[in-house]
Amino acid sequence: MKLEYVVCISVLGLSMLAHQGSAIVCYECNSHKDPRCAEEVLPDELLKNCSENVKGSQYILCRKIVQTIDFVVNENPPDSRTIRSCGSNNASYSDSCYSRGGFGGRQEVCTCMTDKCNHASPLYVGSSLIIPPILLIFANLF
Repeated sequence: MKLEYVVCISVLGLSMLAHQGSAIVCYECNSHKDPRCAEEVLPDELLKNCSENVKGSQYILCRKIVQTIDFVVNENPPDSRTIRSCGSNNASYSDSCYSRGGFGGRQEVCTCMTDKCNHASPLYVGSSLIIPPILLIFANLF
């Protein structure tokens, strides 16, 4: 019976690795050029197979960036824009969000590792958050 659990965990882990190595489909747009990019429900026309980009094999995640400029900077008025794109691996921030701020503005950057995952809210739950609890459950069975 223990062997069945080990095989199940191995298959689950390998399937997740196989998905991460395959082409991912993400929304690619910039609300500064296309206002639909800032909407909650995005049209399929904004989807792109990341493998079609130059050096497509390096793109393994989707990214959503919300940039906000709070006041006039370099004669540019206050502004907010949403940018969605394919992204390459950044192990520090995969399947998570982080914020940065500076003179007059800030940005929130979120990454995720499943198809079309850069569509809505910045709260993504990725496979890296699901695997540890599953392994803990199986470990307690032995």
